[in-house]
Amino acid sequence: MPASYIELFDGLIEDFKTPKWKDNVATRFHMITEGILATVGLKILNEVSRKYNLKQFNERIRIIIEDEARHVNFGFSLIGDKEYAIKRIEELYPLAVRIVKDGREKIEPLGYSLDELIGLMEELKNARIEKLSRE
Repeated sequence: MPASYIELFDGLIEDFKTPKWKDNVATRFHMITEGILATVGLKILNEVSRKYNLKQFNERIRIIIEDEARHVNFGFSLIGDKEYAIKRIEELYPLAVRIVKDGREKIEPLGYSLDELIGLMEELKNARIEKLSRE
């Protein structure tokens, strides 16, 4: 397992020990892990399963995508300090990029360039920040 992935989840354990644990957990887990990394991974699985006509697999992936959206929205409801959460998302985002870069050799054979995925990740990050800014 890549060190970047271990760092992300070891940090989650530490987040629970902080005074702002709800904001820290919500940003690391709901905004970064589910809101960026899982969303990108599920997009890949959704598109690849459609491309190869894996109908049942694709149906299940779409159900998981809907569930992940609920998890992200739940994360928004946990965040108390929006300004702090935005700063945390910005701080944690480079780790998410490292995770994807560390998985490059497994992702690119599926037809996705690293630049394309990082662009999508940036869009997702900005959407999370924008929503927090409006609330």
